[in-house]
Amino acid sequence: MIGKKMDSTSVQSFLDKLRDLSAGKFVDSGFTTASTDITVTSNDGKRIEKVLISKQGGDYVAKRENEASLYALDAKTVDELSKAAADVKEAPPPKRK
Repeated sequence: MIGKKMDSTSVQSFLDKLRDLSAGKFVDSGFTTASTDITVTSNDGKRIEKVLISKQGGDYVAKRENEASLYALDAKTVDELSKAAADVKEAPPPKRK
């Protein structure tokens, strides 16, 4: 979606769900292949954080790129985040006068 104008309402819904994402606890295992990756760029591109999420059965495990720690995530929150991401749409074209 780079270079496209996006619908602000659907983007805001996605951002709200992204803010809800938090770890329930640390886990020792369960991360397999990443099914989702989220990259957040801030500070005018000077700071980049990437989180990888793996799903195994009904459980989600996340890890930050280049870190060994694993985090258990709430399945409902991850499912809602995925739905909000799928609902993001392009902004309608500007109305002609």
